[in-house]
Amino acid sequence: MFKVYLSDIKYNQVIKDKSNKENYYDVYTFLRVEGKKIVGKEYQDKWVRKDSEFQNSLPEMIEGSFYNVEIGFNGKISKILPYEENYNEQDFINKYSSNSVITESNS
Repeated sequence: MFKVYLSDIKYNQVIKDKSNKENYYDVYTFLRVEGKKIVGKEYQDKWVRKDSEFQNSLPEMIEGSFYNVEIGFNGKISKILPYEENYNEQDFINKYSSNSVITESNS
């Protein structure tokens, strides 16, 4: 997971497919962050099709906010989660696990 800053949102961008049908996307522009500082000038855009499964899984997207992103094998953003100040791996597992019960033993 990488901490990023959402620097820009462009709503309802149109891309025509091969059949000339218009598809609407929201475009989110992220900047890399280390600690609380933006690092470098590189950015990554994430085009999200309206009414897609990915769009429906997004947290509330607010310009100027921090998020945690997961990068897939293709180098593209595959998951966007809200950034939590005290984020740690166990919190992530507890919150986003597909298992209904997580047990921990200290024996």
